[in-house]
Amino acid sequence: MKNILARDRLTVLAKVGAMVVFAVTFLVIVLRFAAAINASSVADCSSGNFSGTYETSDIVLSGDLYVTSNVTIRNNVTLTITASSDVTLCGEYKILITGGADLVAVGTLAEPITFVADDPGMNWDAIEFVNQGEHSILQFVTLSDGGGNDPNADNAPIYILNNLGATLLPSPSIDNVTINDSGAYGISISMLEEDPTPPSITNVSINNSANAAILADAEALGGLGQTNSFSNNQPNVIQIRSGGNRLNYSQHWRNPGVPIEVLGDFMVAAEAADPPAILTIDPGMTFLMYPQTNVFIGSSFNRRGSLVINGTEAAPVTFTRLDGVSAPWGHM
Repeated sequence: MKNILARDRLTVLAKVGAMVVFAVTFLVIVLRFAAAINASSVADCSSGNFSGTYETSDIVLSGDLYVTSNVTIRNNVTLTITASSDVTLCGEYKILITGGADLVAVGTLAEPITFVADDPGMNWDAIEFVNQGEHSILQFVTLSDGGGNDPNADNAPIYILNNLGATLLPSPSIDNVTINDSGAYGISISMLEEDPTPPSITNVSINNSANAAILADAEALGGLGQTNSFSNNQPNVIQIRSGGNRLNYSQHWRNPGVPIEVLGDFMVAAEAADPPAILTIDPGMTFLMYPQTNVFIGSSFNRRGSLVINGTEAAPVTFTRLDGVSAPWGHM
């Protein structure tokens, strides 16, 4: 009887052992298959792994990403790119954030997110925000060789256009971002005068752009912090674009450390039913005025405005003609 029980026990153990061997073998096969799939899915510019339109659900991307056509994020979708991801744009392509969508690209000091051109001789186009959502953020991001290939175009690696009116939050928020070797401007911002919350730009470094560091509507300058730096841009200035700039809301313009080129008239004037719009200008700022360019404080129809210039003896605020131009600017 004991021999029979022992034999049965050995039989059971043998079966269990066989099952374990089968399970382990199956797991190894699965892992090898998964590894083979992962290896075969490694992308480059000949195959790509990031292109097309995303409009149905939020998406999270990480790792090495290759853009082989224009990308559109819309319909309130949020695109999240995780820290240490490297985005290579394989041509003059753009990533468009529109229709209430948001881009959340948050790296760290140790693990930044990078956007680069596959061929440094062929700049990629832009990360373009057009009527985006209110929660877009770029933080600890480096963008190199963007902005397209025409230095005279109104383009930049970060291009922002808001023509829907007032927003509750400054979006996008751009913090600890480095922009190198743009084919045009470093950042371009166009927004409606009705919007009291311009994009927030802090701790940003813009270098070696083929045009000015920033091209912006006057309404956008209130979003510039004092902790930005600009070097070797052509010219190394911030430009206020021409064409109907009016500050509806009070703003504080902080000294960016480089001159402000004023390409056309701008006005400080609130709507008739609102309190006066007050523009406060920090010490040490220099405004290079294009010929016959004017600054208007207040206007007809009871649109009230005020100008507070906080110059000091050591750091006066200067309004003067454009460098190398003999024609005078207009008046204030």
